[in-house]
Amino acid sequence: MRQFCIDSDRCVKCGACAMDCPEQIIEERDVSFHIGDGCIGCGDCYEICPVGAVVKKG
Repeated sequence: MRQFCIDSDRCVKCGACAMDCPEQIIEERDVSFHIGDGCIGCGDCYEICPVGAVVKKG
């Protein structure tokens, strides 16, 4: 189960999250990036996002 998600309203599509993901499960979509299945909850994407678009779920 994914522990993080990407707020498409905040995402500027810089790709930092996708490049930093150790599981390589973050993919580019039309308006933003998307965290796919297989998230291990490491928080790397959360820490590296320059605009705070990666948010914790729940």
